[in-house]
Amino acid sequence: MQDNDIAQIAVQEGLLSTVELDRVRHEVSSAGGGDLLSALMHAGLLRNTDVDRIRRDRGNTTTRIPGEIVSTSHKRIVPDEVTAAAKDPRSEFGRYTLLEKIGSGGMGTIWKAWDNLLGRWAAIKMLHEEHAVHDDHRERFLREARAAARLAHPNIVQVYEVGVQGNVVFISLEFCPGETLRNRIAHRATGPETRRRIELVRQCAEGLGSAHTAGITHRDMKPENVLVLPTPKGGHAKVVDFGLAVDKTAVTRLTVAGDVFGTPAYMAPEQALGLQEIVGPPADVFACGCILYEIVAGKLPFEADQAAASVYNTIHSEPALLSTLAPKVHPDLETIVSKCLEKDPQRRYPSARELAQDLGHYMAGEPISARPIGLLGRIRRRAERNPALAAALAAAAVLPSALIGIFAWEAKARADNIEVSLEQAAVIEEQAISNPALLGSVRVLYDSVLRDDPGNASALAGLARVAVAIQSPEGRETSATALIGGRLAAEALQAMRTRGGLAAAEGRCDALVSGFPDLPSSWLARADLRYRLGLPMAALADLDRLRVRWEEGPEARHIRVMCLLDLGRTEDARLLVLTEGAEGPAAIELAALRLQQGRRDEARIVLAKAGAPTAEGLWMEGRLNARAGSWASGAKEFASALSLDPGFAPAFLALVLATEESRGAPAALPLARRLVSEAPGHVVSRVILARLLHQTGDRAAAAHEAAQAARLLPSPPLLALSGNYRLLAGDSGGIADLFAAHRR
Repeated sequence: MQDNDIAQIAVQEGLLSTVELDRVRHEVSSAGGGDLLSALMHAGLLRNTDVDRIRRDRGNTTTRIPGEIVSTSHKRIVPDEVTAAAKDPRSEFGRYTLLEKIGSGGMGTIWKAWDNLLGRWAAIKMLHEEHAVHDDHRERFLREARAAARLAHPNIVQVYEVGVQGNVVFISLEFCPGETLRNRIAHRATGPETRRRIELVRQCAEGLGSAHTAGITHRDMKPENVLVLPTPKGGHAKVVDFGLAVDKTAVTRLTVAGDVFGTPAYMAPEQALGLQEIVGPPADVFACGCILYEIVAGKLPFEADQAAASVYNTIHSEPALLSTLAPKVHPDLETIVSKCLEKDPQRRYPSARELAQDLGHYMAGEPISARPIGLLGRIRRRAERNPALAAALAAAAVLPSALIGIFAWEAKARADNIEVSLEQAAVIEEQAISNPALLGSVRVLYDSVLRDDPGNASALAGLARVAVAIQSPEGRETSATALIGGRLAAEALQAMRTRGGLAAAEGRCDALVSGFPDLPSSWLARADLRYRLGLPMAALADLDRLRVRWEEGPEARHIRVMCLLDLGRTEDARLLVLTEGAEGPAAIELAALRLQQGRRDEARIVLAKAGAPTAEGLWMEGRLNARAGSWASGAKEFASALSLDPGFAPAFLALVLATEESRGAPAALPLARRLVSEAPGHVVSRVILARLLHQTGDRAAAAHEAAQAARLLPSPPLLALSGNYRLLAGDSGGIADLFAAHRR
């Protein structure tokens, strides 16, 4: 007789409880295996004399035949209800006696049964006959047994046997008398009862954590799939029904991309979207978070009248803060639940084991590992889930202050690239000691750093070392190079001031800095272009590169001032602006500064002294009128600016917005389309076009333009906007953009 059989008989005889047996069995399994009976005796739960008696008595047990009751010489172990049921031949199911139906679902029926061979209770789950003839249904049913049979944990219902009786496929499971967690949490509780319910979820997380370690994800975690055994301390939870579980270690997979399995109210976003290739342990963590939320708030986080609405809310909406629904909730518990309910699986607990640990810390009054989200985080999450809010923020992005977040991300990404390039250059430079041919690669890497950070001391020192190593003097401009490069720069400047010429100017400016990096006009031309395209950080990078080697002239200083103001760096710009006797471009700089400072009247006075009208001056005049609420007047000024400089994209963009405010989105839409066609690299223009398309009902086109904007500048706000618009257009790929926004 096996140790497990003796232990089960000890449970039937009341010598120890199921909970105690499960705990010791888990300890033995976690220790890599061992003698279960020795462990039980070492724990003081079973005596050696009891083990000997059971072995002796069970040795006298006879195999059951129909109509015969199993007995031992020591005591009767067959319950009376089994004896009564055995009189009905229909109760016979192989070696089991079926007593009553205790559950039924779409795939099968569950019976309370008695195992006549081992003398213990069992739950027999039978696959419906109509499903048994389908191979895929049969395989899904048996997958539950395969998944759970690999697990040995006190908080997971144990699988005893998988078999076929006649034409019926069945699974024999541990019988757990008690109630479901659904029954336990049917009514909202407070105080100690709430803590007892949270403890039950912690136990579930322990069990799921064991499954996750074994490579198994449940995928249908909900209160109905948790059994609660009564104990003096408030209950012992056991997770059941691994029928939708996915085993990452299995050779075959029935689920394909696009399939959606689970219960809508407890599904993670990636699960609801059918992205099965990324559904893993964090999906079970999300479900646990929904249960915790339900326990504390008395309602589900994404509650809706219909399943489809619940799924939509799960993907797009943020739940109300727990503290608004349950003001007395502990901040640590709210933080834990918020982490569980993150849309991005990478921001949740990596598995239920870490969730169980944090819940344990919370219950013990110890510090938790999760960190609260905070106000800015909540605003970010709301914006990423709310297309209207995200679009409003994107519209506001035409104002310099609102673009700061995007450019701050751009600066961080540039810093990361610089660090990587410097590390690579150092490694290759060391290798070049024995292989001089690698010096060219080293120079390329240091040049790439200086493109992003013209004053980088490490890169400049590295280039000096390379120059010494290859014994070549610093390149000087030849007359031919200056002539050719100067002509190309002039053509680029002319193109960017011509209607429809911005796209051509982009290619020419990139070619200039690649082919003629030693000409100041190359960097100045591209800085001017980038300023026009609404990329002030990139423009400043070009100006910094120029300033390292050449003195910055009035034109370069003007672009620098306007870019600094675009970024909201008012104080830096103020130090460069002439406040007395300003004329021409200097007057425009001062007017822009005064406008940024909220001193509109002074800005008008300065503009009046600027001299002959220029496109930039008319654009500034229009901005002043728009700020004063006169959008129609502003639109006229913007149109006049474009008549002087058809390629001045800032004026064109302002015209689109002024037209929308004065005449509505349908009137502004053709202008936005034209601006994007003429300036395909203007990121904010694409954002505005996406918003106008969305407002006029063309969701597919809106999603396309938002995705193009995110491709040009993959910052978190633009990735979030793209993700929202793509999802609203029915493109499930939008979830990838949302995840990318979180990761960045």
